[in-house]
Amino acid sequence: EKLLQINSNDREKLKIMYCSIGGNDGKSHLRRILSKMLTNKLAIDCSWTGRAFEKDLTKFKVKNLQIISIMRGVIQNKYQLSDSVFEMDDQSWFRTAKTRYDRENAAKNP
Repeated sequence: EKLLQINSNDREKLKIMYCSIGGNDGKSHLRRILSKMLTNKLAIDCSWTGRAFEKDLTKFKVKNLQIISIMRGVIQNKYQLSDSVFEMDDQSWFRTAKTRYDRENAAKNP
């Protein structure tokens, strides 16, 4: 995160990587990026605003992270997504992380 704030070359590399992941529309592109960048286990400990985890320092607020900011720029430029649609899709992905994680484990351990 700190490296992305300082090094514009790394920011450009991340933008190129995000663009290369692709998707059929903004929502699928967003989901594909998030699933490649974060595991479902890590996503369980994330919240868009961080309000749900105010007293738990092991949890993460993701709304203002550089990786999210870069992802927002890439997706909004490519698909003309509004901020509200981007945020709703992002929040939904993090909110459903536990369900995806449980399904993964059920498939591994039938």
